Amino acid sequence: MGYLELDEPFAGLMTQGMVCHQSFKDNKGNWLFPEEVEKQGGNWIEKKTGKEIVAGRVEKMSKSKRNVVDPEHIIQTYGADTARLFMLSDSPPERDLEWTESGVEGAHRFIQKIWKLAQNTKKCPTGFELTPDVALTPAEEAVIRALHKAIEDISTDIERFAFNRCVAHLHILVNSLSEYRGTDKVVEDIFACVMQQFAVLLSVFSPHIAEEIWEMTGGTGLVCQTSWPVANPHWLKSDMVEIAVQVNGKLRARITLPADCPAAEAEEKALALEGIERYLEGTPPKRVIVVPNRIINVVC
Repeated sequence: MGYLELDEPFAGLMTQGMVCHQSFKDNKGNWLFPEEVEKQGGNWIEKKTGKEIVAGRVEKMSKSKRNVVDPEHIIQTYGADTARLFMLSDSPPERDLEWTESGVEGAHRFIQKIWKLAQNTKKCPTGFELTPDVALTPAEEAVIRALHKAIEDISTDIERFAFNRCVAHLHILVNSLSEYRGTDKVVEDIFACVMQQFAVLLSVFSPHIAEEIWEMTGGTGLVCQTSWPVANPHWLKSDMVEIAVQVNGKLRARITLPADCPAAEAEEKALALEGIERYLEGTPPKRVIVVPNRIINVVC
């Protein structure tokens, strides 16, 4: 028998986590499908009989225990983009995923938010570029920086198979786009071009809506065939950074400081925050740990 002289198509293999769901039994011990039950008040009941049932633990989906969800029902109700986004956003792929209706609904709301944001978007002018030498307002600069930060972060996390983090980066970018859309003076060319690049980032996770946005903004061909965007280092630099402030390891506030702010100054400004003073109750902290540009932890 001959052998094909081909290289392995992949450099490594990832063990996929299990998709889990709560299990249910009727009063005779028969397993029930999730669509056969509903919660009323604090109790689970069987829809057909109205009788109370036993709600079991969350465990890996199994046909024998009937704790499975028909993907056709999810796709018909919410669409394929929602199903994909939820499965990618809930947890890293190597960990178990608990399938919940609330989680699916949350992913669907995010898709709807994106679609609403994309409405009435004009086409990005041919040759329009957001170069560093263009005079910009603070709002314009903020949304452009958010785009390039998302490009950089998603590009990195895709390589790490951290798809849940990628979706989190998309949320941050959508929030920035929403804030920019809500300003008094929106330059539609800038908004359209940022949306067009956003469509490329989104296409990996929710391809159908991404193709629609790509066409709306004047993209040629298919978005899945276009080149992946590259972050401009200029837009990744910032004179100010947002730093988390913790008290005994728990997040209590956030503060915006100049990049590379001296530790003594960062400590002084953090301790002056109203939210931090409340936890100190007038007593000096035992210790303040300052990690430049990242975090301040107050130990009391």
